[in-house]
Amino acid sequence: MPEADMQAPKLYFPNTKDAHYKYANFPKVYLEPHEIQSVKAAPPRTIRVLGFKSTSCLKEHHQLRSSSFVYPGEVVGDKQRGEADAKTTTAGVPGSSQVFIALHSAMLDQDQVAFGVFARSHSGGLRLVALLPQEAVSDEEGSQLAAPGFHVIYLPFADDVRQPEMDRAFTGSQVVEPTAAQVAAADALIAHLQLGEFSSDIIANPHLQRHYQVAAEAGTLGKLPISTLKPWLKAKHLPVSGRKDELVERILQHMS
Repeated sequence: MPEADMQAPKLYFPNTKDAHYKYANFPKVYLEPHEIQSVKAAPPRTIRVLGFKSTSCLKEHHQLRSSSFVYPGEVVGDKQRGEADAKTTTAGVPGSSQVFIALHSAMLDQDQVAFGVFARSHSGGLRLVALLPQEAVSDEEGSQLAAPGFHVIYLPFADDVRQPEMDRAFTGSQVVEPTAAQVAAADALIAHLQLGEFSSDIIANPHLQRHYQVAAEAGTLGKLPISTLKPWLKAKHLPVSGRKDELVERILQHMS
């Protein structure tokens, strides 16, 4: 590399104690056009599995944000209608359901969680994720309460995990311990705010309630499928058995 391209030593890390890292020469980096294009290229929207571990290795504090939910997507459409009609249908991955069922069943049987990298969008970059399998759950009436699939849990990188309480630059030279009175006050606050038998299942979704109200006012409540009517009745602690017209009448009576 020509000497003219070498930059003069600069003070990049003035606070470090190691003189080797205090001054550094950073030469110019030359990239070919195809290398620049590969760096700027968006990652494919896919999940690449890196390996598996026991579900017990996944902790609650590993989750960075709200999780996503994925399930297989097959090609939708009747091939007998021709390729022209097939192009207008929803695209998917042929055979993904078979792979999903095999992997999903094996992970549930062995109590395993998968780790991999995931690109949610072309501009979002790659994220380290865990794939936690969820088994299908149905109630006594046969209505599905939870669909089979994978929860995509976004995990932190090594640089995202910090312990500020152990950093002297953050806490100072001395770590101030709470007094016994402060700990007792915190215990009393937690004990006073106990929710008892609280469960999120007893709170109905306000957006869904508004949806049912609009459908009832428009007279289109009877067009909704039974699988949509039963969750509303269950949230109101009303019977969910009977014909569809009986369910609709039960909802209308409760709203009146």
